Amino acid sequence: MERRVFVPVVPPKELNPNARVHYMTRATWTARYRALTYLYCQEEKEAHGWGTWNRAVLSLEFRYKTERRRDYGNAFAAAKALIDGIVDAGLVPDDDTKHLGIGKIRMVTGVRDDGVLIVLEVADEVDVDRAGVHGVVSGRAGAEVGPEPAVP
Repeated sequence: MERRVFVPVVPPKELNPNARVHYMTRATWTARYRALTYLYCQEEKEAHGWGTWNRAVLSLEFRYKTERRRDYGNAFAAAKALIDGIVDAGLVPDDDTKHLGIGKIRMVTGVRDDGVLIVLEVADEVDVDRAGVHGVVSGRAGAEVGPEPAVP
């Protein structure tokens, strides 16, 4: 089971980790993008009668009109406000590793409209742990995927 929300704006350049902007400028753009994402998620939530999923795996598809080269790490880091907007809308209770795993991150260029496609898939605890967040599994950095060792 999955939920899809399209936000017709990619994260603004001011949210890129490499941007050299004043901290208040960054804070303003973060708040704006977070609120915009909240509005689109809330609209879809009300239209479809969605509730809150306790655990989900998030995949993002960044869509750009131009064919310019893009950097996955910068795009994902700039999308932190987008993830916070998803939580604000109540699609998931929190963006910690217990509630939200990170699935696929895709970049698509040469499309008609810029934007970000958000795909949330319902998950149980094992799926969220398996998806992990940047190599973090079960909240431990560098942990191996697999069963917990037996404790004597």
